[in-house]
Amino acid sequence: AYARQALNPSSSANWTVDGSSNFNIYNTGAIVFTTATGSWGTVGWVSIWDSATYGGGNMLYSGPLSAS
Repeated sequence: AYARQALNPSSSANWTVDGSSNFNIYNTGAIVFTTATGSWGTVGWVSIWDSATYGGGNMLYSGPLSAS
């Protein structure tokens, strides 16, 4: 089953900023999702939302993954 993973956006335990003029932000550890219960095919994109509810909230970022 699909479930969004909640990470506190204000916690430095979850994120680090590289300090460059690009303002790159990285997660500090692995974000672990539950095991898929069916075939999802190849996952090629990621997105960040401001809501834990599927179908709700605003998409803040999306982009392609470099590996799947």
